[in-house]
Amino acid sequence: MPPRRAPSSDETIIADWDTGEYSRDHGGSKSQRDLAYKHNVSVGKISKLVKGREPSMHKVVNDLVTAKQILAEQNEQTVNSVNSVVDERTRHIQFFNQAALKNVSVAVKKVNAGTTQAEHRMVAETILKGKEVVFGKQPETVINNTNAQQLSLTAQELRRLTPEEYAVLQSATGKLIGT
Repeated sequence: MPPRRAPSSDETIIADWDTGEYSRDHGGSKSQRDLAYKHNVSVGKISKLVKGREPSMHKVVNDLVTAKQILAEQNEQTVNSVNSVVDERTRHIQFFNQAALKNVSVAVKKVNAGTTQAEHRMVAETILKGKEVVFGKQPETVINNTNAQQLSLTAQELRRLTPEEYAVLQSATGKLIGT
């Protein structure tokens, strides 16, 4: 008799559940019993782990299946071109997301070290500008820019600005403020 396999981790089981393949309510072709067998655990454990949990990745799985079906009908050059563009866009998105997260992380660490919010705002704006250069302006960005131009500060808010923040705000708006 072959040795019994070790049970899978809860995270691995949940990752499989999240695909939607083991939820007939979400178009899956397999049952919780199949998931339990695959991971060498009881159906009760599966039920406990996934109770009330919606398969979070089932739409992604369905979208990828649809995309792969479309690509399967294309020639090799088209498939390679599409994959290349998707890979490049994904790298760009990941870069800008990581840059934004790093800026937030640095801002949190330096809150008490004298770094101003205006300095971090400038870094965030630089990251967003770089994103616009790579991806182009999105319609919501144009709307947000219009709304930002209509931004007004109260006198009390202006008094709380440091001279550096005031200078940054003044240079960003291109006009004297608070006078």
